[in-house]
Amino acid sequence: MNLGSNLPKVKELQWDSEFFGFRVACLRNCNDTRSARSLIYQALQSGIKLVYLSVDIDNAKNLASFKTAFASRHVVDHLKYRYRIPSAAQSPIGDLPSRWAVHRYAQGNADESLVKLALQAGSRSRFNVDAKFGKVVFEKLYETWIHRSCRREIADTVEVIEDESGEAVGLVTLRVAGNCCSIGLIAVSPEYHGRGLGKLLIDRVICYATQHGCKEVSVVTQAENSPAIHLYESCGFVCCEKNAWFHFWNEVER
Repeated sequence: MNLGSNLPKVKELQWDSEFFGFRVACLRNCNDTRSARSLIYQALQSGIKLVYLSVDIDNAKNLASFKTAFASRHVVDHLKYRYRIPSAAQSPIGDLPSRWAVHRYAQGNADESLVKLALQAGSRSRFNVDAKFGKVVFEKLYETWIHRSCRREIADTVEVIEDESGEAVGLVTLRVAGNCCSIGLIAVSPEYHGRGLGKLLIDRVICYATQHGCKEVSVVTQAENSPAIHLYESCGFVCCEKNAWFHFWNEVER
């Protein structure tokens, strides 16, 4: 569903609406606060309960005006990173330390350890930062994400790192579209941070992407997630897109 006669438009999101149980829509590519306010107001008046607004951060003046006008609605800033695979790329994975095992998770529902890692992966997401969703809804969203990924409904593979006891301590979900391999969820158990497991997962990603003829790898993270940013940049990823996200709730209907 589109509201308004000219671009930009508020687009209703079918999957989000069905999952959350109320109508959700998104507005992108809107260059001024007045137009955004008008379009969002129309959407909320039409019965939509939540509108996501995404604003290009690279337009500094534009971003400043949006953050001033909608300060209470600002949730998170997203950064998209891209890694260009060299034409003569070789598999970057060498011999693994004996205590770690890296393998592809068998198709089926995720086990408890993977669900725990998925929730960790989403801890800084806008669905967790925005308290209006609530903990139960946030957890259900990321549990659904990892289960569907493991069932290969929204991911082509789930790569898992296990410790000596066979417990999953790291995971990454991947999907190939055209010549790009996209990272969905990526996480390492907190007790294993600083041991190179994040780099091991990225190596696994690049290996998988190379084997499937991809030319690049992409991933989205939050601007405040400095450990993730450090990992990606240390592995040669470059930031290619920046967006600020705002959430507008129909408070009366909620």
